[in-house]
Amino acid sequence: MEHIALAVIVRYGRVLIQERYRDNRGMVFEFPGGTVNPAETPEAAAFRELWEETGIEADAHIATYSDNNELGGKVYFVVMVIDDAAIPQAIDPLRLQSFHWCKIPDIPLATFHRADINFIERHLPKYIRHARRC
Repeated sequence: MEHIALAVIVRYGRVLIQERYRDNRGMVFEFPGGTVNPAETPEAAAFRELWEETGIEADAHIATYSDNNELGGKVYFVVMVIDDAAIPQAIDPLRLQSFHWCKIPDIPLATFHRADINFIERHLPKYIRHARRC
């Protein structure tokens, strides 16, 4: 059973999505994130993964949502605040990363997992609508 934590960053009505290469799936769109290590909270994992994948340090945690993932564990969607000047950087050249600030209708859902789509449809609109930045 593997638990996953995803960093959800909303700024100016858009959400940060990364496009990257995955060995078993080719190029995919997804939130930055990864495995929750033993004795690590989902929030700590999301902060760590955001840093490891984008070079961005989050300023604060706003909310956490969870769902079952396809690996028999949980997926945690951790909504965070980042500095307005923060720019995501491609950290690992093998991942072929690029970053996109998407409005909800423009999120390319084809490579997202079902739990991600549920979060995008049910919870993300609240953070897109409110506040200049979350």
